[in-house]
Amino acid sequence: MGKTKQFSIDDIDNIKKFLISQNSDTALVRCSHIGTYQSKMKCPHCNKRWKRLPSESVFKELTELYEATDVAWADIFSTDRSSVTRLREKINPKIKKPIWNQQRYEVEIKNNDGFLDRQPIEDFLLLIQKFPNSNVDTLLKVAGINQEYFKLVLENDSETRNKYNTFLQLKETFNNDYLFCNSCKIRKRSNLFKKFGVEKIPAKVCKTCINEREKNKENITIYPCKKCGEDFKVDLSENKNYIFCKKHREI
Repeated sequence: MGKTKQFSIDDIDNIKKFLISQNSDTALVRCSHIGTYQSKMKCPHCNKRWKRLPSESVFKELTELYEATDVAWADIFSTDRSSVTRLREKINPKIKKPIWNQQRYEVEIKNNDGFLDRQPIEDFLLLIQKFPNSNVDTLLKVAGINQEYFKLVLENDSETRNKYNTFLQLKETFNNDYLFCNSCKIRKRSNLFKKFGVEKIPAKVCKTCINEREKNKENITIYPCKKCGEDFKVDLSENKNYIFCKKHREI
């Protein structure tokens, strides 16, 4: 039998009796004007903001007595469905099961005539070769591959597992002609990055961005406030020749 989509008059009377027995202070049993004003408003006659929904414990017992939809509960309590849903999930939280497991993986293989669809996998492996410094999870997203699915592929497919492990071992030896600048957010040739130490570790920011930062520093000058005499910084690149500090400047 499906869930009740609309309570009968007898059901509503019984629910009211139950709420009264539990000393519930919901509007359904405390306010005779329910339904004539919005749920978040005070009753214009009672001059009081009543609770629309019962406590978690009381509502839990109601859901054990009646198998009803959230819309049905919302109708009798004169509130919105989302409020009922939030209350119900507090007393009966949904446990989301992961889509991918060994059984689902085997179904996927079976539906592909018993073979692993290698094209997305090979696309991902190619990305690892081309972008060795990129995050693996990011490259999986680019290739359109779920992380949990890829773990199952590694466990079940020796060809993919061997290729992937080889790429990881060779990752540090790949020729990194291009590096990503954390400042301007683009990839540039590695010769545009300063190298540090004996191991020639490249900087995270390119030379151009570093030079721009130094240039901007040169545009900063110190002015004394004409009112209080305190020194304050002025960025000449913004073309704002303030004579007062921020405290005494008219906004």
